[in-house]
Amino acid sequence: MSAELSTIIDFIRYGASQFGRAGLTFGHSFDNALDESTQLVLHALHLQHDIGPAYGQAKLTAEEKRDVLELFNRRITERVPACYLTGEAWFAGLSFKSDARALVPRSPIAELIEAGFEPWLGGRPVQHALDLCTGSGCIAIAMAHYNPGWQVDGVDISEAALSLAEENRSRLFADNCSLIRSDMFTGLAGNRQQPEPIVSSHLLQRHVIDPDRAGRRLIEAQQQVDDGRLARAADAHQRRRDTGGNLERDILQRWLRSALILEGDTLEA
Repeated sequence: MSAELSTIIDFIRYGASQFGRAGLTFGHSFDNALDESTQLVLHALHLQHDIGPAYGQAKLTAEEKRDVLELFNRRITERVPACYLTGEAWFAGLSFKSDARALVPRSPIAELIEAGFEPWLGGRPVQHALDLCTGSGCIAIAMAHYNPGWQVDGVDISEAALSLAEENRSRLFADNCSLIRSDMFTGLAGNRQQPEPIVSSHLLQRHVIDPDRAGRRLIEAQQQVDDGRLARAADAHQRRRDTGGNLERDILQRWLRSALILEGDTLEA
């Protein structure tokens, strides 16, 4: 069969057809079989994802054909995200290491980061941002990368996820990003000032497969985010009221400043 396939385009088309025949689903970085097949072919050939279309007619050696077909077979039989097979995922224009320690980086928050969270921030200055359930660290690190004047904290309860996030933080030189192990807000008492944007993503563990249970977990997690945000704002401004500030006005202002709560997505089993 491989003798009938010759060029890069041949293998990209063949992979997409095989994925469709196998009934694979997509959504981890790419949302269709053709793009995911392209990702795997280029990875097996050690080529950049942005090579010119002229290379599509380049022929593969026998060894290269075996490498590509092996990746296709693993994607179909193991049913794991392609990014776990390649070890790389792109998010907000940045390359992140990706493996089973955390969810594959994928979120509409990437576009918000690249747009500077506008128009929601409305040009307001930001000094501190918090990414809850940071996973691979993609959101926290991307915020730090595009906003070198911000101090960004990435928080997660999983030591495995934080180890992956640290590898990504180091490889992208995000020195203004700190990684903290905490169950939501519980380990953040007295940690710096109240953050302006609070981004909450990847709230569910990847092994939660029951839809009803998953729904309850999401609601509970969101309640923790809201409770923690209000408690931190109220505590900070209670102290200000004791010194003559207007508590009601200040809490409202702080609430508006930190009102950017964005839930991320879950990973299907």
